[in-house]
Amino acid sequence: MSGHLEVNTETVNGLATNLASIHRTLQSADSDSNDLAGMIPHDRLAGTVRDFADEWDIRRKELTEQIDVLKQKATTTADGFGEVDSELANAMTSEEG
Repeated sequence: MSGHLEVNTETVNGLATNLASIHRTLQSADSDSNDLAGMIPHDRLAGTVRDFADEWDIRRKELTEQIDVLKQKATTTADGFGEVDSELANAMTSEEG
């Protein structure tokens, strides 16, 4: 063990940005399956497509909520380490002067 902690806050912020993008994509995904189901002449198959669309909408909502939590945690982590790094740098600079 090297005896120090190194956190690349740019990478963690990049993760938060990517998670935000995934969140937006999932949140804005339209459920076109119901339109598709209306075009399927076989009632059972159309019903299966509708069921899938309904289940996917529920799961997509759950995923967007979970991704949002991860994004918030990544942002908080990057901000926290950035603040501590700045405070330590300021403390070291003021002690030298």
